[in-house]
Order: sequence, then C-alpha cells, then structure tokens
Amino acid sequence: MRNNTVSRLKTTTDNIPAFIATLNNNGMVNGLFERLVLEINQAGLSWTLILKKRQAFQTAYKGFDIDTVAIGLRLQPDG
Repeated sequence: MRNNTVSRLKTTTDNIPAFIATLNNNGMVNGLFERLVLEINQAGLSWTLILKKRQAFQTAYKGFDIDTVAIGLRLQPDG
C-alpha cells in the first residue's frame, strides 16, 4: 500500500512544473495570483472596498505579474 502511495505522489509532483507551465501559457497563474492577493487583503473588509482599490493593488503588485513580483522580492536587501 505504501509503495503505491509513494508512486502516486512522485507521479503527481513530477507533473507540477508542466501543470504550472500550462497555467502560465494560459495566463491563469497571474489570475490566481491576483485572486490570492485580493483575498488576503479582503480579510475583514468589504469586497466593494477591495474592488475599488483594485487599481492600487494592481500597481503595487506590478499588474499581478507573479514573475516580476518574485524578481523584485529577490532584489530587496535583507533587513
């Protein structure tokens, strides 16, 4: 039983880069990133307010381009 589970997990994790690449090609990763950012910031606030501020979030998160945001985080000095 355990070997079967390990085998299925390995097969699943081996396909993650291909799955993410497919999402990226369809522009879905950035859409998911936008949704995640908005959901996190919505906690305790109304969706009306969040959606009114969407343009500000879009500016702050570089158009919700996850690769650009990731590069920016890597370039920030520690501390």
